[in-house]
Amino acid sequence: MTRSSLQARCAILLLILLAGASFGQERRRFQWPEKAENLQVLPQDLGGQDLRRVMLGFSDALGVNCYHCHVGAPDKQLVDFDFVSDENPAKTTARTMLKMVRAINDDHLSGVVPSEGERMEVTCNTCHRGVPRPGAIAVLLWNTTQREGVEAAVEQYHELRERHYGRGGYDFSEGMLNGLGYRFLGEGKIKQALAVFRLNVEQFPQASNPWDSLAEAYASQGDTVRAITYYSRSLELDPDNDHAVEQLKKLAGSDSAPD
Repeated sequence: MTRSSLQARCAILLLILLAGASFGQERRRFQWPEKAENLQVLPQDLGGQDLRRVMLGFSDALGVNCYHCHVGAPDKQLVDFDFVSDENPAKTTARTMLKMVRAINDDHLSGVVPSEGERMEVTCNTCHRGVPRPGAIAVLLWNTTQREGVEAAVEQYHELRERHYGRGGYDFSEGMLNGLGYRFLGEGKIKQALAVFRLNVEQFPQASNPWDSLAEAYASQGDTVRAITYYSRSLELDPDNDHAVEQLKKLAGSDSAPD
């Protein structure tokens, strides 16, 4: 057998194997059921395509995959999932949330006269916006700082921003970070406050207020040099910043050096 003939036979064999594999995958392709089982909140007569629409809506609103609520795993095919089972506790939570949404829309919002246009209704996305467990990011960062330190909170901020920025699930604004920094400052947690204010000027270097707040934190510790530097930067960005002008006048005669 010539080398070219051997290569040709190998190529044919490879095509046969690939075709066989594709055929096997085709037979195991997941199909939405004509009639869903074990529906306790959704309509009992919900068809397969309607069920598909609802499930994909949940997935998009929470930013999760099927195994979040159903019995399955990331490395398993959908045909191997047990969608009927109630073993995953998140499924029970999902049912409770669906009942809550229904009650808000039917029992409460139905009685509200809309100020304009049609009556608004809440959906999963109203609160979740791509986040499995919605909540204020300032609270998350505060709690992380309490448990693991401010360095972990700063890392968490970057991770959440990378994953969720633009979807509206979290407030990544300078105002949020500023408020969090002042909360730490108000409780005498200067290290944490400075870390958050530094993060704010890193994220919003062209905004005046973050620099003003960073300067205020340093001034509270008697670090006049840094305070003057950052108040000056704030004033460069916003010449109408009266607070920076007043503080610079107060600090002008001080020669305190940073620690």
